[in-house]
Amino acid sequence: MRSRNGFLGLCAAWWLITPNWVAAEPRPVGLDLNRDGLIQLISHPRIPLDETSPSRPFIFWVNEDQDDLEISESWPIERPDHTTPAVDSVRDLEDLYPLWIEVDEQGNRDAQSMLMLSLKPGNARAPAINLFRSADRACTNQQLVNEDVARAQLGEDHVAMLGSVSSGNRLEIEASRLGTPIKGVHGWGICLLMEGAATGSGQLRIELANGDGSLISRGTIDIEIRPVKSFYKRTRIDWPERIRAPWTYGPEQPPDPELQWVEDSQGIEFDPPWYEDKHVLVWVYGWQTEGEAGYLSATVKGGETIFKRLWHRGFKGRLVFLHWPTIKPRLAYGLFQSEYRAYKSGPALKDLVESQPSDRVVHVTAHSLGSVVLTEALRLGMVAEDAMFQVGAVPAGSLDPRDDLTLPEVRDLVTPDSADEFGYRGYLRTPHTRLYNMYNPSDHTWIGWNLAQHLIKPTHESGARYEYNPDASPSSRYMLKYRPDGEEGWRTRQVTDHHEVMAFIARSKTHPIGGEARLEGPIEHKFDIGRPPFNFGHGHTVGWSWTPQRTVTFFNLILDAFNIAYKSPHR
Repeated sequence: MRSRNGFLGLCAAWWLITPNWVAAEPRPVGLDLNRDGLIQLISHPRIPLDETSPSRPFIFWVNEDQDDLEISESWPIERPDHTTPAVDSVRDLEDLYPLWIEVDEQGNRDAQSMLMLSLKPGNARAPAINLFRSADRACTNQQLVNEDVARAQLGEDHVAMLGSVSSGNRLEIEASRLGTPIKGVHGWGICLLMEGAATGSGQLRIELANGDGSLISRGTIDIEIRPVKSFYKRTRIDWPERIRAPWTYGPEQPPDPELQWVEDSQGIEFDPPWYEDKHVLVWVYGWQTEGEAGYLSATVKGGETIFKRLWHRGFKGRLVFLHWPTIKPRLAYGLFQSEYRAYKSGPALKDLVESQPSDRVVHVTAHSLGSVVLTEALRLGMVAEDAMFQVGAVPAGSLDPRDDLTLPEVRDLVTPDSADEFGYRGYLRTPHTRLYNMYNPSDHTWIGWNLAQHLIKPTHESGARYEYNPDASPSSRYMLKYRPDGEEGWRTRQVTDHHEVMAFIARSKTHPIGGEARLEGPIEHKFDIGRPPFNFGHGHTVGWSWTPQRTVTFFNLILDAFNIAYKSPHR
């Protein structure tokens, strides 16, 4: 049997011939590549490794919006956020991402230690990034879910930029500016926040060294910085200029617009990232200000904010936005003309959904008046994995014809009511898609919607007015009266289009689906987003106008309902 001293001697000899051994190796650096809330840098049989490579880079976007407000965003953009020397607001935090630099088990480093970063170009154009010291003690993006951490990030110790890195410069940051190492869920280390400042791809080299030059940490991360518009698809439906408002056609029936969707790159093509999975989420905009300026504003303030919040929750699928031709000059003007156009846009939405690749799982969601587009697509037989109404501006009677939903104050209102008589009730009977409904009875929007239904309809326009006479023959019940130019007296035209009747003559006898808690019919699940944990209060567009910290549960709900995996609610 070997003696104990002989065994120790053998171990000592093995130690001496093993160069640098494991304990002397510089410790790793990295980030949460797969966005599951953990930075996993050491191989584990059950936890995906967050290791980048040229074919699997960390892909992020340039911070080029203007988040200097907490409610909504500034538009037009006068100065991109990446050009400012500090974090601009708690909204701006969704344009930053945590970077972890590990130190030893006790968090040791000397007072003269230095962090050094450089970028090696991967193609003709190298990216640029800005760096900030993170206030998140766990380095798990807590600044996007915890308002206290978000506010701390705006404090004097963390709000200012540490510096910028590009292919032309090597950034060196002194230890005094990095703060004391923290003990996060990954061990001891330093947590920074990274911001995209210029597009390109390359390898980020990171070294943390003591004053004597000995390495504490060393690592590389393959990164790609892109315009945010390259991450998602934009589609639109345009209203033909030749087709006017339906009441302007005098004795003639308005022409069928036969609307179609088209892709709209806005100058930046969609480029599917390497991690894209099988899910496709088609998102239909609500009522927007018409015109190109309104559309571009909605793309940035609405669409890109929605994309970023889904992305941070861990969504890896394809996001497709659909903008349809709304009219909204001011206040409630254009509401019913937009409703008319929404019904006419339904076939295009159905076609958009059915045009997605056959191997994908397609989900559809529509906000507010966009729910009319979704309703019509469903009535025409659109098939998707599932669909969700978000505070939909669609009469509840359209989906649930029960008399229980009739409002007492308008029970005796003289108006087309059932779908058989060109009204709303029972309009969508047997959809082929599983449906969910987000509703909020406290939403102030419904006050105006109900008043418009009962006070503005039948619609009166200059030189034209709609009328309904239930005692007339079926061919004379729905009429447009118009005054021809240069003539005295009124002429009449029979209204034969169900959409024209609903939009300009029929008055809803129920609340909208977005304000009705009792809605049943084809709805499989319903969610009151006015109550905890959502707490939307009186808001209508708060999912993207409120700060990211207050809307985590809203986006978790969408992904939950559609059975799409996402990050833990606590990360």
